[in-house]
Amino acid sequence: MKKRHWLWLLTVALIFAFVQTGMAAEAKKDAQADGIVLTETAQIKAKVEDIDTAKRTVTLKGPRGNTVTLKADPSMENFDQIKKGDQIVATYIESMAVFVAKAGEKPVTGEVEVVKAAPKGDKPSIIAVDTVQETLAVVGIDYKQRKITLKWPDGKTKTVKIHKNVKGFKKIKKGDSIVVRLTEAVAVAVKTP
Repeated sequence: MKKRHWLWLLTVALIFAFVQTGMAAEAKKDAQADGIVLTETAQIKAKVEDIDTAKRTVTLKGPRGNTVTLKADPSMENFDQIKKGDQIVATYIESMAVFVAKAGEKPVTGEVEVVKAAPKGDKPSIIAVDTVQETLAVVGIDYKQRKITLKWPDGKTKTVKIHKNVKGFKKIKKGDSIVVRLTEAVAVAVKTP
């Protein structure tokens, strides 16, 4: 994702400051005939202990008493709406999908980013989603050794071994494409208790 200083500073600070305090993290695998999706989610909650609107700093306290003081970037809208006692909730979701595109399908490589912030006057909140997709060409395959040779868009190739639990390996053919799609989403919201 492209950096939004205050959003990433807040999320990273919360995760590092409170990681040992019961962060809910879950990894989920969804096996599909033509691919796999891996998803991880983490949510952090902290209470606003102190706020200095002139210096644009906020001190947050985690569930086990850990504190961190953050400086809000000038681009952060609605900072003046944050009050002592408010709760900050940061949710991070990362999802990676790997699937096969059959020969002849047009490869898609690129990045899409969406950001939505709270309207002026509301409590600060933002949702940012970034999706990056890369299409790799299958230029060689060894079914007996379960190895596949992939070619990146820049022309580099790499041979990788495919785990025996990956279903549908024998359906992959030379000329197919392996599509890797990574999606990251961050939601940060300030809530009045």
